[in-house]
Amino acid sequence: MMEDFYSKFAPWVEDAKNSDAPPAADAEALLKLLENVTFEAPGKVGRRTYDDGKFFRSLKEKFDEDAKITAKQFQALLIMTAKYYSQIPQEAVTGLSAELREAVGAAVADHAERKEKRERSEAVCAAVDYAGLFAAFDKVTFEPPTKKGRFTYDDKKFFTSLKKQALSGKALSEKQTAALRRMAMKYHGELTDAALVDRILEVQAASAGEGGETAAPAAPAAPNPEVTRLLEELGKVTEWAEPVKKGRFTYDDKVFYESLAKQHASGKILSERQQAALIKMAGKYGVK
Repeated sequence: MMEDFYSKFAPWVEDAKNSDAPPAADAEALLKLLENVTFEAPGKVGRRTYDDGKFFRSLKEKFDEDAKITAKQFQALLIMTAKYYSQIPQEAVTGLSAELREAVGAAVADHAERKEKRERSEAVCAAVDYAGLFAAFDKVTFEPPTKKGRFTYDDKKFFTSLKKQALSGKALSEKQTAALRRMAMKYHGELTDAALVDRILEVQAASAGEGGETAAPAAPAAPNPEVTRLLEELGKVTEWAEPVKKGRFTYDDKVFYESLAKQHASGKILSERQQAALIKMAGKYGVK
């Protein structure tokens, strides 16, 4: 009974997989266009190696066996056709069906647009000293990740992702640059080359007052003497409560205290929520 079921089920799965497949004649036509192309050498992007020649040969071998191709594979063929379009004789393109010529033309236009965008991005990267910009953050001690609602905000993780993107040759978007600018302002006192960062990210321009005049850098806020006193007293604690796990979170008084103390020692002002938590913890350990 099960054997009979699978004998019917397997063909149904195969038909479903190829339900949106393009006509075999179109796939065959694209494969012929690429037969005499000189493919680029394999290239490594991140952890992956891309080999156009190997991909084309494997696709052609499979198509020669069963004359089948998926919609995803056909789209990959269109992209490859656009990439190597300059090597394809125009008479071969002219011989395609009107519908397939239109699809190839759209792929070529999209490829050209992507290439132009990539070149602009590379030009921006060449003009901006991204290496110096990100190196200026080497001594920054990022705040621990914080969870707000469903989201976790991790300055270090976000900074690392921007650094990886920019140093790989892909320029930061306006939105990403603005986020990095806010981060530079947040950790400004820890930057090793604040002047370079200010110039590249236009930090002072971003903090300009109304009327277009650049506002003078604000004087750092004076540390709260009460916060200083509480941290000093808690520094004398020798026996901390054992960490407590509640749901997905672990509450560790000692780790939290050390985080606040480090932040305070670096000249950063504790937020109102952090100060409230500090006062509560001080009361827990008999500090008044």
